[in-house]
Amino acid sequence: QTLSKVNEDVRAQEARVHTMQVLTTSVVGGTKWVSATRTLQCEAMVDMKMVSRPLAALLGGLYLRKTYKWIIFSDVMLICRRGNVAKLYRVKMHFALQNVKVQVSCDSSLRCSNAQAPTLNTAYRSDKAEVFHLMCGKFLFKCWAQSKEDMSVIVSKIEALQLEREQVRFPSFVSNPNVPYRASF
Repeated sequence: QTLSKVNEDVRAQEARVHTMQVLTTSVVGGTKWVSATRTLQCEAMVDMKMVSRPLAALLGGLYLRKTYKWIIFSDVMLICRRGNVAKLYRVKMHFALQNVKVQVSCDSSLRCSNAQAPTLNTAYRSDKAEVFHLMCGKFLFKCWAQSKEDMSVIVSKIEALQLEREQVRFPSFVSNPNVPYRASF
């Protein structure tokens, strides 16, 4: 029992070291993303383009398909693009995982809580297997993973982290959704 606790602590420490190493050696200004509770969960190269045109025009260039490095942590995802200086990545966007929605199949039911948020339409129903969509607020992106397997890993990792965070925030709701909540005052 003591040995397993020590092994768990060593693995956690190694994860923190790896997180710091990625942030400090490959991301410009990465030290500002270092946090005691933040651990690296996944890194992936993903092609993206913005689908919501009015916003793409404001953000300049995001309506073109480009390759980005996604760095997914336990609470936030960084979307980075390789810069010219020392081949380091620059953070172009960052989203809190709790605000992100990913969807593999193109279902018109993808919605955000904001009523003016864009939705997927039927124009994307014939996508390739590695395609998925990312939505955060009014931002809607079409994304291409390197393979169907990579896409599956990315989407399942994000969904698992979101579920884990929800279970920490609302354990009674998530653990047994069939039991009604009763507040006691």
